[in-house]
Amino acid sequence: MKNNSRRPFIKKSSIVAMGAGLASSLPYPIYGSVAPSATSLLKLVKQAKRSTSKTNGPCHFRLQLKNLIIMQSQLKAATCLTLATRVVVRYLLSVDRCCNLLAAKRMAAQRNGQPSTGNRQLTNLRRIPLKAIPTRSILGLATLILLVVLFSCAKEDEGMPTPTPTTPTDEATATAIIESMSTGFNLGNTFENGNNATTLASVKPIIDLYHNAGMKHIRIPVTWMDRYTAGDHLADDDGNVNYEHTRFKELVKVIDYALSLDMYVVLNTHHEHWLKDHYDGTEAFDTKFANLWTGIATYFKDYPNKLIFEVLNEPEGKLGEWGSGGWPSPTSGLALAYTRMVNEIGYHAIRETGGENETRIIMVATNGQGNEVMIEEVYPSKTSLPGGGNDAYLAIQVHSYNPWAFCGHTGSNSAWPGTSTIEEAIKKVGVHSKFLGVPVNYGEFGVGRQTNTAERNTDLVRGYYKTFATTTLSENMSYSVWDDRGWFGLVTGNGSGFVNNIVPTMLAE
Repeated sequence: MKNNSRRPFIKKSSIVAMGAGLASSLPYPIYGSVAPSATSLLKLVKQAKRSTSKTNGPCHFRLQLKNLIIMQSQLKAATCLTLATRVVVRYLLSVDRCCNLLAAKRMAAQRNGQPSTGNRQLTNLRRIPLKAIPTRSILGLATLILLVVLFSCAKEDEGMPTPTPTTPTDEATATAIIESMSTGFNLGNTFENGNNATTLASVKPIIDLYHNAGMKHIRIPVTWMDRYTAGDHLADDDGNVNYEHTRFKELVKVIDYALSLDMYVVLNTHHEHWLKDHYDGTEAFDTKFANLWTGIATYFKDYPNKLIFEVLNEPEGKLGEWGSGGWPSPTSGLALAYTRMVNEIGYHAIRETGGENETRIIMVATNGQGNEVMIEEVYPSKTSLPGGGNDAYLAIQVHSYNPWAFCGHTGSNSAWPGTSTIEEAIKKVGVHSKFLGVPVNYGEFGVGRQTNTAERNTDLVRGYYKTFATTTLSENMSYSVWDDRGWFGLVTGNGSGFVNNIVPTMLAE
């Protein structure tokens, strides 16, 4: 290290002066608190740096800073701060999570309208470990970039640096694959909770039944760190996956079998209430979830692109949940921010394992139990998506049991809202999908009955399924109908045949 004392440094008094009037100038709504002042931004940067030093892991700096900023402001739409953090990430942290001070300085100059300099220096840049850089330099540069980007957001997207789009090398983009996935089903109440046997021998007849009927993909819900007894989880308390677990080996057999039939396979983290019910944006949860996805993705890194990863099923609890129970509303700023943060953590953990995972399709969900109505709130713009919305291999998954008075297990056919209501809800999602330029998969939908089961064996219910299937496909989406072999069951328990003629009706031309 040379001349560290000569690196750019902005005094705290200068930062405070630059931040005068910042709260009133920010272009996005703030819920529950005022916008972060320059002083508080500096404090947050210090806190993030301090946390990173303690863990001796520069890779944590970015997430720590972003988490602290978003929690401080409780943003409804954290686009500007997310962008600011990405600038800090891109130009202060290298691919291996080291700092790039010259690139940060260049970006700051460009954001201020000054001529770009130092190209030769940038080309030959020697990357520097975060812990080796004086805290004062990081604080000054990071805070300057945050302030510059915040001030530049007065007009939406005006002057914002655009992330470089992923350049697809073949036809395996998310748009192409989502459309090719077409029709599919859920292997429900199996690997996510053990209500049914978790062996290939037990589920093979079900897969064969759907495949022979013309279904193109299977979604396999899997719970990794709860639902089962503590000693029977697929991953330990730190998120490390046990590849030797009998259930994991059977899961691999099921995936391999479905792929051998040339079906697409969607693999997720499903219930995971250790995360959903307790997430607070801290490094402890981020690290566990990153470890979990790193373990999953590493095992399957050489699998073909017909294997698809879904970061988290139905974000809820602290990530936003409907009704009572003390959870934040899905529309609350903090719940929206948490949902985006969790999706980003899983997304980056997958991508960073390399191999086929660099271009594997990744799905991210909406909160409020994955509800379709939340797509515009959770992802109002491309920049609210992992990768800035420029990853050609990213898709969104939504669910629909709307209206619950009709679709829910305690529902009634008397609450049928009409065909047009179902169609319009799906088409609205389609409009936003096209606006984002990101394809959508309907990962769950259906009608359940806990008691009045005869209602499911009606033309009304069959018509609902048919309408849902044809409308999603007409919008260039794919669908995975929910089948739990219970209240929402579509096959007999052993997979010998379909019940209530629902699936044949859905698939009929």
